[in-house]
Amino acid sequence: MKLEIKTGDKVHVLKGKFFGKEAVVLSVDKKTNRYKLDGLKNKKVQTKKGSSVELHGTFHVSNLKVVKPEAPKAEPVKETPKEETKPETPNKDS
Repeated sequence: MKLEIKTGDKVHVLKGKFFGKEAVVLSVDKKTNRYKLDGLKNKKVQTKKGSSVELHGTFHVSNLKVVKPEAPKAEPVKETPKEETKPETPNKDS
């Protein structure tokens, strides 16, 4: 199955505790179709040696949707005023 979401994409969470949140994809586990997102489901865990490690929880692909970046709005083109020119009339003198 081809996955549409890639590392670095901005995604929107569709279900669960983090419903409505947006985050950037840090990594992808293609085998289980799970994603680590920046800033969501983070835990600090104490190791046996006394140091702390930050772990990221994962989200299943079915709970995520890619956020399409907004296209920059085109600025309206301002028309420059044109000088009115009168059509030349042929001289009746000649």
